[in-house]
Amino acid sequence: MTTRTPVPIPPLGFGLWKLAPEACADAVYEAIRAGYRHFDAACDYGNEAAVGEGLARALGDGLCRREDLWITSKLWNTYHDPEHVPLALERTLADLRLDALDLYLIHFPIALAYVPFETRYPPEWIFDPEAQEPAMVRAPVSLQATWAAMEQLQAAGKVRHLGVANYNSGLLHDLMAYAQRPPSVLQIEAHPYLTQDRLIRLAKDYGLAVTAFSPLGAGSYLELGMAEAGEQVLEDPAVLAIAERHGRTPAQVVLRWALQRGTSVVVKSTSPARMAENLAARDFTLDEDAMAALSGLNRNRRFNDPGAFCEEAFGTVDNACQWLGQHRSALLGALAQEGALLLRGFPLRSAEDFDRFSGAFGFTPFTYEESLSNAVRINKTPRVFTANEAPPEVNILLHHEMAQTPFPPEKLFFFCQSAAKQGGETPLCRSDVLYRRLSEVDATGAAAFEAKGVRYTTRMPGQNEAASGQGRSWGSTLRADSRAGAEQRLEDLGYDYQWLEDDALLATSPVLPAVDTLPDGRKTFFNQVIAAGRGWKAVGEGKPPPVSFGDGTLIPEALLETVVTLAEALTVPLRWQDGDLALIDNRQVMHGRFPYAGARKREVLVALTKD
Repeated sequence: MTTRTPVPIPPLGFGLWKLAPEACADAVYEAIRAGYRHFDAACDYGNEAAVGEGLARALGDGLCRREDLWITSKLWNTYHDPEHVPLALERTLADLRLDALDLYLIHFPIALAYVPFETRYPPEWIFDPEAQEPAMVRAPVSLQATWAAMEQLQAAGKVRHLGVANYNSGLLHDLMAYAQRPPSVLQIEAHPYLTQDRLIRLAKDYGLAVTAFSPLGAGSYLELGMAEAGEQVLEDPAVLAIAERHGRTPAQVVLRWALQRGTSVVVKSTSPARMAENLAARDFTLDEDAMAALSGLNRNRRFNDPGAFCEEAFGTVDNACQWLGQHRSALLGALAQEGALLLRGFPLRSAEDFDRFSGAFGFTPFTYEESLSNAVRINKTPRVFTANEAPPEVNILLHHEMAQTPFPPEKLFFFCQSAAKQGGETPLCRSDVLYRRLSEVDATGAAAFEAKGVRYTTRMPGQNEAASGQGRSWGSTLRADSRAGAEQRLEDLGYDYQWLEDDALLATSPVLPAVDTLPDGRKTFFNQVIAAGRGWKAVGEGKPPPVSFGDGTLIPEALLETVVTLAEALTVPLRWQDGDLALIDNRQVMHGRFPYAGARKREVLVALTKD
């Protein structure tokens, strides 16, 4: 390791990320008046011209001297090519109204395609926001080449110190092996939920000062959807207890923890009172127990994670569809063997993305409108709709999609747009294995299901009942605008029916199979017996039960319980992550939904196929 004295960077700096340009000049001026001398800017923040205005006004009014200030800025990803590095710095210096920077950082170790100033400034992450599929575009520029160009800026006196941001330990080792002018500063995300102890120790061993951005944790990321309300460091019980014991605010406690562990921090506020509050973190000391307790909160929770948002942005739905075309045969072969596939890590974010990607499989779509299911759904596109809209606390039992109707789909696509905070898994059960086990445990019962089939009785309300998982109206279900039209539709399909006093319609299906045979000869327990027998409500005394054998006799309770017990033993929960897509062979695999809780609503979308 190389021993060097860290640069004297002011320990408590003022961050400029997410400060609106129209408020930025005044915020910088007030921050200098409050006592801040360290300012953390960047091309990407889009406000450097306003920062320059605030600095010039403060210097002109004599609030400080230029030599009293430490001004940091950062080289953006699109300017990594050595010929663009000096151009980027000159634009930053012009905007900031400075002759030189105290520190210039490589913002991210990611080289993107060059975007000229006249095309867009700042260029941000996406190469062409107006493209049909906006995406990042990589540039074949090495970090070593970029660093050599940075060193030339320092040699020319344009920057006093060089540094890097968002580097990990491997990149730091590599940089120190080739740097002719070593970096002075490493800037990283760090807070009690992401302590980064090893990386900080390594940087200090190399003689680098470490600056922590986002030192207060999730606050800046909530509105960006990159953090959730329950992840706020400042609301952690341990932080609150330490703040109360020291007579300080939670923010002061967390900032003090960062300063005492030897990092500088950058924190922002447009409120003069909050600016002063943050600066007061310099005026007290935390005891060893408090420091240990705060460090013990580490979850390795990174909010600003390029590994997450770059994965999404570098990929496009077009690229995903192309990949699908190349691997379709292998995927369908695996589906036939396994019954269900999970596709994770694809750039799917919306119903439209899901529509395109699922459609790229080439199956004939089965729209919900043409189905005879009476579950409540909401269409997002003509062939994409929401999963069963039953309330979160409802446990949707195992079933084959629309097996209670003469027209079930062959395959199901599920797309998780938003996973629940707690629960909400989709249980999956192989029905061919279930039928094999049932035949072993109760051969007579299995034979009865196969020989007799089943009939289902459902109540279709006169109007959609949003609070019910089975609340689709008879007009919508049967695509009928009158009672006569509904009756004709049911008679054509072989249903028995009865009108109820509340304009609801009681419909009993024709005899439908309870056991199906797959193309390779395997038999599968293809029905709605579990969901109907354990979850559907009986319509009323004297009315048919929700499910019975095809000859009208009741399914014995002991047989139904055997089926449920066997299915539960075979069930595997699909634990969703945002962006997941699952493809399920409806003939082979039953599915359901576990209850869910938490502030984050579960959003799972569905597309069905006829083949």
